[in-house]
Amino acid sequence: AARELAKHAAELGVAITGDVAAAIQAAELTVGQSADTRVSAADMERAVARSKRAALLQAAPQTDLFGFTRVVDAKVPLTSASLAALAGACGDPAALLAAIDKGPPEGGATWARPASPIELVASLVRQIALGDGASKQLGVSPELSQWLDRTLHEAGFAPQKAMGGAGAFAANLAAAVGTDARFFSADKVPDAIAERFAPGVTLVDKTGGTHAPGAFADDSPARVNMSLEYGAGQALELCGQPNARVNGKDVPLVPGGNSRVIVGALAKDVRPGLQDVDDATLIKLARSADLFFFVGAHYLTQAPSERAAADEATKLAVALLTMKKSNPALVIHAQYVVPKAFENEPAVWGALKGALDSLALNVVEVAPFVDALVDGGLCAGGRVSGKLPTEVPREAAEDPAHML
Repeated sequence: AARELAKHAAELGVAITGDVAAAIQAAELTVGQSADTRVSAADMERAVARSKRAALLQAAPQTDLFGFTRVVDAKVPLTSASLAALAGACGDPAALLAAIDKGPPEGGATWARPASPIELVASLVRQIALGDGASKQLGVSPELSQWLDRTLHEAGFAPQKAMGGAGAFAANLAAAVGTDARFFSADKVPDAIAERFAPGVTLVDKTGGTHAPGAFADDSPARVNMSLEYGAGQALELCGQPNARVNGKDVPLVPGGNSRVIVGALAKDVRPGLQDVDDATLIKLARSADLFFFVGAHYLTQAPSERAAADEATKLAVALLTMKKSNPALVIHAQYVVPKAFENEPAVWGALKGALDSLALNVVEVAPFVDALVDGGLCAGGRVSGKLPTEVPREAAEDPAHML
C-alpha cells in the first residue's frame, strides 16, 4: 500500500511529506477541474467519504473452485553474460555458429521444438536477430528445460520462479483475500506445482475428495515456462562479437523491441475439462461452491479438426450445465486465452455458448475474438479488424470507443 501511495504521489508531483493523502486529494481535484469545470471540492469530499466506507467493507464468505491451468513460470534477463554462459555450455562453438547461420532445416527463424542445447541457443540468437522485437514460444523436452535451468543457475543467473497458469494463479489470489479457495486437479500435481500453492488453497480431485497440495503431489516433472527477456536497443554480444552470422549475413544482435523467448517444457500437463468426473461428483462440486473459475478452453482448439474441437468443448459444456442445474446460484466464469489453433476457436466457443455466466478478456484480445465469433456465425455484424488500426497500442485499446 505504501509503495502504491508513493507511486501515485510521484505521478501527481506530490511530495511524500506531511499529510500525503490530503495533498493527493488536492492534486486530483486540480486534475479533475482541468478536465471539467463542473468538478467541485464537494465532489472530492464525497469521493473520499465513499472510499473510507469502502475500506470498511467485509467480503461475504464464499467458496471458489478454480481450474484447470497450472505451470511454473520462470524468468531471467537475457544479457551478453547469460547468453555467453549458455553458448559456452553447448560445448561445440563451431557447431553452434553453424546452426545460428543456417537455421532449422525446414526454414524459419527458429526451431519450433529444439532437440539439443545447440538448437535451443541458436534459436535464441536467431530470434533476437530476426524477430524484430516479437516474442516467441519454443517447446522443449523436460531434460532440455532442466539443462537450461541448471546452466543459468550455475552461471549465477538463477531464474525467478512463481506459480503460473491463470487457474492456479487466481486460486492463490483468492486465498490471499480470505476466500475458501479450491483448485480442481483430476490427477496428482508435480511437487514443483504443489509447493507453489498459497497457504489455504485446497486441491479437489475427480472424486470430489479434498487434499492439502503437498499430500496430492508426485515427483513427475512440472511444465515450466522459462521467459528469457531482453530490452529494445539492448546491444548483445555472442562470443565477444556484437554481430552474428545469420542466413549468410552479419547481423547486429540488437532487439527491435522489449520482448522475450518463452521456453516451455513439454512435461506433465493438465487436460482441461471434467472428462473423468461423474455427475454425482459434478453435483457435489457445484453445491459446495459459489464460483467456478476456469481457464483452458484455448487448449481445446488443439484438437485435430473443427469437429473434434467442438466435441471436446461440448463435453465440457455438458458438465458445466450439470453443475449449473444442481446449483443455479453457481457463477461459472471463463478466463479467455488466445487459442492454440485459431481456425478451431469458433467451434470451441460455439459449443460453450450458453454454459457460461461470464467471460473475461484483455482489451487487446477483444477485436480478434469478436472476429472469431463473427466467422463462426455466433454474433451478428461484420468483422472488427478492418474497422480499427492494424496496430492498436494498449493505451488506445483500453479506450471505451475501441472496446465498444
